Amino acid sequence: MARVLILDSVDRSLAAELESHGISVSDLAKAEPAAVEAALPEAEGIVVRSRTQVTAAMIGQARRLRVIGRAGAGTDNIDKDAAHARGIEVLTVPGGNDRAVAELVLTFLFAFSRQLVPAVDASRRGEWAKSKLGGFELGGETLGIIGLGKIGKTLAELAQGLDLEILGFDPFVDPSEWTTPKVAKCALPDLLERSRFVSVHVPLAPATRGLLGAEELARMRPEAYLIQCARGGVVDEDALADALEGGRLAGAGLDVFSTEPKIPPRLAQNPRVLATPHIGASTEQAQTKIARLLAGSLVRFLQG
Repeated sequence: MARVLILDSVDRSLAAELESHGISVSDLAKAEPAAVEAALPEAEGIVVRSRTQVTAAMIGQARRLRVIGRAGAGTDNIDKDAAHARGIEVLTVPGGNDRAVAELVLTFLFAFSRQLVPAVDASRRGEWAKSKLGGFELGGETLGIIGLGKIGKTLAELAQGLDLEILGFDPFVDPSEWTTPKVAKCALPDLLERSRFVSVHVPLAPATRGLLGAEELARMRPEAYLIQCARGGVVDEDALADALEGGRLAGAGLDVFSTEPKIPPRLAQNPRVLATPHIGASTEQAQTKIARLLAGSLVRFLQG
């Protein structure tokens, strides 16, 4: 009987589906490190989200490991070189959280355009701050989307209903193969200069690490907002903090960070920043969909 370890919190339907196919499941998401270490040698599969770092050392301990299931799309927390050197398959679930992440981006847009957080904070302090909290409507503003994969395309589709002009740039798509309707393709500098909102949706890879640094952020308008729901490391966080502290950006909505679970203090404490703890995929629907899709892939792999 194949044995799978669940090392991060995932929807219960994943374990139920695996068990219904005769696969043994141990949920160690809340276990002590010693318990995980003791269980690794007998595991044929492990399941993680973004919290657990699947290192070469961990892979070395799991002498029977055949497959690593990532409940999501990104794999930057998995040492893929070490896995592939052992012939271990890495399974992901692209598209399971596209709607959830896109809706979080829109939440940031609405929150910034209507000064929602300052309004709520003032009300909690007993202040009637109506005259200080003028906002602006999203219709007619420009949204620049960096990365037109499943999430970027879903965001573009939803944003069209808000009458936003939509610009797009994708470092992995040849301009001649651009097929995203109602999204005007443009170079990255042009997108940054024209957009009121810039939303990032590329994976973390050598080509995208530090994609938005000091030079790129300097191209953005002082009244612009950066939304980062992709992967920590795509945006240079020190450069972003400098731009915000210098008043060169109106604000930033950040759901991912390079030092998770810690949020850099300069960003966490900046009133121009709305920071959330990597909740982009944390909806009931997304987690259920991801769990079921990943369970199906694991069953097919483990049972040949």
